[in-house]
Amino acid sequence: MSDPLAGEEPSKPARERRSLTRAEQEEANQKILTYKDVSGFRMVMQARLHYKFEHKLGAGQFGEVYRATHIQAKERCAVKTISKVKVNQREVYAQLMKQELAVLSTINHPHIVRVLDLFEDKKNIYCVLELIEHGNLLEVLTKIGQTGQSFTERDAASLIHQ
Repeated sequence: MSDPLAGEEPSKPARERRSLTRAEQEEANQKILTYKDVSGFRMVMQARLHYKFEHKLGAGQFGEVYRATHIQAKERCAVKTISKVKVNQREVYAQLMKQELAVLSTINHPHIVRVLDLFEDKKNIYCVLELIEHGNLLEVLTKIGQTGQSFTERDAASLIHQ
């Protein structure tokens, strides 16, 4: 007799269970990674319980961006940490930042980095983003300039059109 809450026969040995296809694994990972809630950010005790922070990618006025890996899904991502102390120096900063993140979290476009997760702890707000491996536009253009390659007006128009 099978358990209605279990997905399969209880007597079936673990080694005989069907492996997930790549598509099924990616779908499962997306469910793990997508905690977005535009009504507010979920509270966590420590971000490091969910993400392994690898190294800093950059910094800005309100925080830093790190390359990270989601511990459970084993997916690489970028995590933007936003200091609550710095953002809350002016109420308008906090309002604009939350509105911007709420809007960005709803956008799904192939040429705009995706927001995968939004959460906060006592000190920071965290915005988990799709990791773009080759850097930002300025870094790509700088590399092109350093290699002596040309970057024509046609190249720029094509890039902007995308």
